[in-house]
Amino acid sequence: MKAAIIAASATIIAALIAGVVKLLEPKPTPPNPDNHRTLKLPQTIQKKSPLRISPSPSVEKLAQDLQAVNISFSARELRNQLNNSYSQYPQFANGCLKFLENRRLKQELFFDMIFWNYTQELGGKPNPNSPDGNLDAEILKAAMVTAHNGRYSNKASSFEDIVEPKE
Repeated sequence: MKAAIIAASATIIAALIAGVVKLLEPKPTPPNPDNHRTLKLPQTIQKKSPLRISPSPSVEKLAQDLQAVNISFSARELRNQLNNSYSQYPQFANGCLKFLENRRLKQELFFDMIFWNYTQELGGKPNPNSPDGNLDAEILKAAMVTAHNGRYSNKASSFEDIVEPKE
């Protein structure tokens, strides 16, 4: 009889270990929205808003100066490249402004299209950088005329057709 009790006990223990018999295990309760606990973050983390990188004041001024000569961007994301020190947009923008001086475009042109046309004239190798910030005037004129003709039905035959004195 002692052997039978030991065998039965061993079977019960083995079953408990294997998880076949679940004695005294609490039943899971369904989630209750009223009992929902939220993670409490430190005050310093709770008050912070998502990270947003604002363009520097010089970038804002550069964008305004471009707009004043009727140069804008085809997409907002491209304008943000004026804030990218690894992009050639900031130097190219300054070069365009320096080139136009006291003139402005008669009709709005997209900066990115002017840049594209300029680099294509250079054989696809963008190199608007120069020590004094100057761009190749003839290539820039051609790039602006090409951008104008690609956007508007009134086709220009020369750079002078698309610029006017700045007011």
